[in-house]
Amino acid sequence: MIGGFNLQGIIATFRKRPLLWRTALILSAVSAAFTFHNAPFFRALDNSILNARFSATPQNRDFDSALIAIDTASLQAYPDWPWPRSFYGELLDRLNEAGAKQVAFDIDFSSRGQGDERFAEAIENSSVPVYLATFRQEFQGAPGVIAEISPNPTLKGHARLATTTFPIDEDGIVREMPAYDPFSHGNVPQLALALNEREPFEGLRTINFAHDLRELPVISFVDVLDGADISEYVRGRTVFVGSTAIELGDEFAIPRHGLQSGVILNAMAYETIRHHTEKYTAPLWVSVGFVVIGMLFATQSISRRGIRLYTILNLSALAAIFVIGLISQAVFDLVIQTGMSHISQLAMISLMLCAAADDYAAKIFRSHMHVRKHAAILDTMMSSNHDGIVLVNRLGRVESCNEQAAKLLGSECRKMIDQPIEIAAPSLTEADYSDGPALIEMLDADGDMQYVEVSRAEVELPMARSRYEQRREVRFLKLFTMHDLTAQKQAEQAERDAKEMHAQASAAKSTLISTMSHELRTPLNSVCGFADLISQAAFGEHSAPEYTEFGEMIGSSGRQLLGVVNDMLLATQLQSGDQEIRTQTFSLEEASKSALDRASARQAWTSPTVKIEVGETEMSGDYDLTVTALYHLLDNASKFAGKDGTVWIRADDETHTLIVEDDGPGPRTDKPEKLTALFEQGDGSRTRSHEGCGLGLFLVDGIFKLQGGRLELGEREGGGFRAEAHLPAEIWKSKSGAVAA
Repeated sequence: MIGGFNLQGIIATFRKRPLLWRTALILSAVSAAFTFHNAPFFRALDNSILNARFSATPQNRDFDSALIAIDTASLQAYPDWPWPRSFYGELLDRLNEAGAKQVAFDIDFSSRGQGDERFAEAIENSSVPVYLATFRQEFQGAPGVIAEISPNPTLKGHARLATTTFPIDEDGIVREMPAYDPFSHGNVPQLALALNEREPFEGLRTINFAHDLRELPVISFVDVLDGADISEYVRGRTVFVGSTAIELGDEFAIPRHGLQSGVILNAMAYETIRHHTEKYTAPLWVSVGFVVIGMLFATQSISRRGIRLYTILNLSALAAIFVIGLISQAVFDLVIQTGMSHISQLAMISLMLCAAADDYAAKIFRSHMHVRKHAAILDTMMSSNHDGIVLVNRLGRVESCNEQAAKLLGSECRKMIDQPIEIAAPSLTEADYSDGPALIEMLDADGDMQYVEVSRAEVELPMARSRYEQRREVRFLKLFTMHDLTAQKQAEQAERDAKEMHAQASAAKSTLISTMSHELRTPLNSVCGFADLISQAAFGEHSAPEYTEFGEMIGSSGRQLLGVVNDMLLATQLQSGDQEIRTQTFSLEEASKSALDRASARQAWTSPTVKIEVGETEMSGDYDLTVTALYHLLDNASKFAGKDGTVWIRADDETHTLIVEDDGPGPRTDKPEKLTALFEQGDGSRTRSHEGCGLGLFLVDGIFKLQGGRLELGEREGGGFRAEAHLPAEIWKSKSGAVAA
């Protein structure tokens, strides 16, 4: 809001309907030009512009006139004023002798004076035309009463008469001249036109004031009377005789030259007519046309062009209008009144610039609010960020940081700001970032070791294109991001320690199992041996038949326990990688039957129907380990197949696969591969219905992996459990005895 007007609303409406508003504003300016073109203010402005154009116009130095001046020196030499008319007669004789072209007296000879006859005789005998002044003026004390002043009858009978009257503008300055002055006896021509013998024109013409008066020959009246040689100055020239002395008060205010005597004004009017440089005033419609042109420039949209371009265009238009007026006045002698154009254009420029300034201020305010909002968001992001952030400007000084960075560096943000980064955070500059983020070890405020991962990035801010910010150069920033890895490193160290402890515990467990296995095998072999002696009654019949049964039970349990111990020892060797392979070629059917004999000897054997369908396939591998693997697969299948179930042992020559499957309930887990883990059981609850300690499938998987194969567990098609041992082609032999391709 400026000056009581809602400029934002005006400019918004102007933007919505620019053509309508421009037309309305231009028509308003045109109407004002027609209405107020004669207003004193605009006349004064046009007069000032006229004076400025005369000052800018090349000055005329070609004078055809000369001036005989009644100056102060002349009045001092002959102080008795008015002078005898014989002085002028003598002067006229001298001018005739010097070769003057014509002589004009700008002196009031209306009263009779001493020596009129002498002056009249000189006029009569003059070989060149002599002009005497006649003029009209108001009677003192009688406004509106005009007196006609003419030379006295003695003089005017032999001279030519011309008027020296000039209209004075309201500001007291003479700018124009008439072609004649209407007297009661007829029109009397203006002196300048009479001297140039020009036909009169209608109205007024502006005098050309672009004259360098220093080039006008001026001769003191007293010098002429004293006999000075004046032929050099007056020969072939029109000579004006008149007063230039301040004491006589014959002065007019004229453009550019200030106060000048009437005789000089007449000389300038004469030179204007002689050079045909009298100025015509252009019609009003020409001035109105310039108003329209100025308004077309002034009502341009600032938002579309920008304030700078808008100002340049309008100043150029103002200057162009002035120059056009100057050229028109100086070259074509046409005076164009452009004051209304300048005023209307400047007023509209001011209004548009005020509106643009108001709009610009609003945009600046919104921009500042936008910047503040983003600054607040940035501050919040930096302050709430768990990572440390340090921003360094192109001078290498810390421009911004957050508390996390200061905490990691053991300092305070306020102490780091505007400090060289080498001093505020030397550890950041000493790090090596050639391979990416650098890991820095540093002590915190409590002296504890901390691990910080530091990333460095160089940011280039482009040149701002906003009208509200005009940077002169590209801005470079360095951004250091600090991520505290202390907790992670401590967790990694704890994990390494735990893994090491687990490895140690696992090694200790394996050592214990291996040791215990060796330690248990000897007494168990003894137990089994003595149990066989008791059951076989090797030393004679027992006194009670139950001893035989007890011996068999002890032997069976011992062998079962010995099997578990052997399995544990094998598992330990497979885990440690100490188990060796003894390669030999054997029949897969023989190995299957051997595994079946071993499995059926167990107390837990459920006696399912076992079908061996391996044909004559042979293998080149470790026979004992293969039998052990088949034994555990058969033992596992019998547990779930039951007495009424069926177990199959098959060999697939095409895929080199050994398959053991049953028609039991199948795996009780959706991840059968987990059953190959050490001590893993399908049913690990205390109420399970099947024996076992979870070693069997682990041993099977380890045995086949040791021979280059792999074990896959899953559900049999049609129900049941299926174990597939996929073996390498090089250890598998087809039924014909050739190695499988």
